[in-house]
Amino acid sequence: MKAALLAALADGAGGDSGRRAVAELARRLGLGAGVSARDLHRTAGNSRREAGALNNMGLAFESAGRTKEAITAHTRARDLFRTVGDRHREGLVWNSIGYSLYSDGRVDEAVEAYRRALELCREFEDSHGEGNAMYNLAFAHKSARRTAEARTVCLQAADAHTRANAPTDAAKARAQAAALTPSPTDTATQAAPQSRTADYALPSPPPPDAPDTAAR
Repeated sequence: MKAALLAALADGAGGDSGRRAVAELARRLGLGAGVSARDLHRTAGNSRREAGALNNMGLAFESAGRTKEAITAHTRARDLFRTVGDRHREGLVWNSIGYSLYSDGRVDEAVEAYRRALELCREFEDSHGEGNAMYNLAFAHKSARRTAEARTVCLQAADAHTRANAPTDAAKARAQAAALTPSPTDTATQAAPQSRTADYALPSPPPPDAPDTAAR
């Protein structure tokens, strides 16, 4: 089992199901394998794979409730992807950073992280990554009592998932938008960015209070 975890972490564990499996194995076995994978790629001078291992470590930290360590791991992964010029994966890790910041109660910082993820996902025409970032951004707005903004962003997330041929995710975003009714006490905020054409790294799952959130 530990050998399987090490192999998955070392390879970046592509795909949502693969990364969920990595997080589950990490919960059961601890993070030693993740550290080994990171060190292996660092020694080999493979910064891209080291970044992938760090991001998966961040997911495992988040699964274990070690939010601050998750932020550190994801931030290091982002920096490495930026260093090697992989802006697409940098954008996906920005989404992971946003989720960890949200979990740590740093909502304003999470909003900025999600917006950065949106910018980069759109740059690479990654509609699925865009939809995930928008969906998470909606929950950050909701927690800040910006209900109208949250509803708008949920609908934009649904549109992005529709473009990505992800009907289940699109339906979930529309259902969440329908459940959000603007309140007279909502604060005015800047509108969400306009849509424009824009895996190693895992897009963050919805926040814990999202409907139908699966165990990570």
